[in-house]
Amino acid sequence: MGIVGEWGAQPINRLICLSFLGINMAPGTLQVDPNSDRFKKLHERRVANETEAAARALLLKSFAANEESLNTELTRLLAGISSGIDPVRLTQLLVRAPSVVDTDGEMLLSKALGLGIKNALPQAYVTVDKYGNVIATLKPIDAIIREHNPILLLNGHIDVVQPDARDSVYSYSGAKLPGKRVRDDGEEMVDVIYGRGATDMKSGIAVALCLFRDMYFKDGKNSKIQPMVVLDTMEEHGDIARKGFFNFVNDTSGDFKSLFGYMISFEPAVQDGTQCCCIASSGRCLYKITIPTEGREVEVAVDTLTGEAAHASTPHLGKNPLAGLEEGREVLSLQMGTSTPDGRISSANTNVTPNIALVGLRPLPGETTVKMIETPAKFIVEFQRELGEESKKHLERISHLSLNSTFTMTSAVMKGRDLEIIVDARAKGTLNTETVKSIIEAAMTRAKSKSSADFTPSMETIAASNPHTYRGSILLPLVLAEKLPIIEFTGSVVSRFLPAVGESIIIGPGDLSQLHKVHEVVGVEDIRRNYALIQRLLAKVLGYSLI
Repeated sequence: MGIVGEWGAQPINRLICLSFLGINMAPGTLQVDPNSDRFKKLHERRVANETEAAARALLLKSFAANEESLNTELTRLLAGISSGIDPVRLTQLLVRAPSVVDTDGEMLLSKALGLGIKNALPQAYVTVDKYGNVIATLKPIDAIIREHNPILLLNGHIDVVQPDARDSVYSYSGAKLPGKRVRDDGEEMVDVIYGRGATDMKSGIAVALCLFRDMYFKDGKNSKIQPMVVLDTMEEHGDIARKGFFNFVNDTSGDFKSLFGYMISFEPAVQDGTQCCCIASSGRCLYKITIPTEGREVEVAVDTLTGEAAHASTPHLGKNPLAGLEEGREVLSLQMGTSTPDGRISSANTNVTPNIALVGLRPLPGETTVKMIETPAKFIVEFQRELGEESKKHLERISHLSLNSTFTMTSAVMKGRDLEIIVDARAKGTLNTETVKSIIEAAMTRAKSKSSADFTPSMETIAASNPHTYRGSILLPLVLAEKLPIIEFTGSVVSRFLPAVGESIIIGPGDLSQLHKVHEVVGVEDIRRNYALIQRLLAKVLGYSLI
């Protein structure tokens, strides 16, 4: 079952529902086929698989005190890379290695990858830094600096978000299953690999490693342009200061940074079954707004509103629970966020939009009442509206793309006697961090005025990074020659930490409809097609065939 650690664009707007096991489908999206015999058998074995995984996790943690045992167990993951393992099989192995952000599992997989690459490609230069980033080159870094070799950076992240509690199959099964791509004009049957991280982004890591293997055996160390693989940690973490790639860049000398000539990120870039190329990524600005309350309890009639969560970079793909707020009723208490398996409202996942709100209404005669903490509910509602209006205003046209910045309230939850609101802003084009902050402050001021709120909030910056847009003359023409659609990557990727790298594209095999979704899958043929495509592109950049 592989390594087990601690478990811990043109957007598509229309959603249709498939009732079986609560799977939501959208036209043009990729999905597992829940009616296949294989899926049903794995569904029946879910509990047994999770029990086995827990036992294996404890076993692996016991290996940590014994380096020899750890090396033997972990390098097995990549033992086949030198003998021609394909990226589809490698994706399955990587999915079976749970690496939820900020857990032991993430660091175990980091060490496994470092040891595994070194074991499979013994002449490569491989390190795992103190942040868990895995860095691999074909020649020593000091030689690359001395000889002024331009660097081709192949990047992916090791961590994944928490699996969805609604997954009906063991979330790290890595199983190849029948799937389908659902469109307006019908369904296309395809094979998929199932499991958390399949799309985001174990399949991308698999392709990057196989490409590095190809360059290794084609004597790429003698090429003028030198490849470097950086598999970073904590990419899904909200705090930029803890992100592995951010720290990798900060710890890198200026002379070395200047050598980064090209960057290929293997974040998901498949849309509606078509391999696309993204040439722009958003900056991410995350803020915590704290509002003091008196902690006063009020009698209210309780209503629980539900919505549909979406990735915070694409809020239009979800449904805000406040859309179900009853017109004309006075709201005295309001909290919202993402639902947890035990029924609580959480603010922990800042990467997704809220899907639940607990509302305390001024009771009507005869309604059952309970006591709830009074919150500035009117302000929350108005602030949510103001942020939504801001998301409609900031549209820029850059190169081949129309870029629309978004402003999303991901949660509003009581912490002690304070209400904490988290706002996620995805800045795009020329919208920088200073402007984003002033936009949110202005929206907050307008919301206070409209709700007649009387409090003094504090605003703390959790994360702030500027967007990144492609500049250069080599990679994009090659992509256009392949007739790939050019789209926007709505999330934020590591290219924003290396602004000097103009030749930066996002072109992974994962499906954009699967980001952080229940029943996450990746298309088998999407992986194979992506691998062959990047082999062709790199042959033209490097000057030698990888086949």
